[in-house]
Amino acid sequence: MKQMITGWLAAGLVMAGAAYGASGREAGKTVGHATGSVGHGVAKMYHEAAKGVHKTIAKNTHNSHRRAYHMRKARNQRHAAHVQARESHQEMRRARQHAR
Repeated sequence: MKQMITGWLAAGLVMAGAAYGASGREAGKTVGHATGSVGHGVAKMYHEAAKGVHKTIAKNTHNSHRRAYHMRKARNQRHAAHVQARESHQEMRRARQHAR
């Protein structure tokens, strides 16, 4: 997980470095989108961790209602993680477009 965070931050810095070749306004857009991408990546990791916590709770409970509740919460967290991953990729794409 630490390597993923480091990777996202490094990608953001590379995109920010690429922004120096663009005009002032485009450089700001590139940096903004790159840092937004990093933020969405971190949010994705949070939702993945929350999904795991809910699945663990569900597997260790003996109450069928609690199990269903936590599996539903895990499903919702999984969906949120996918949404954040998609947003992160879109932000990186926008950053690359502004860096050109």
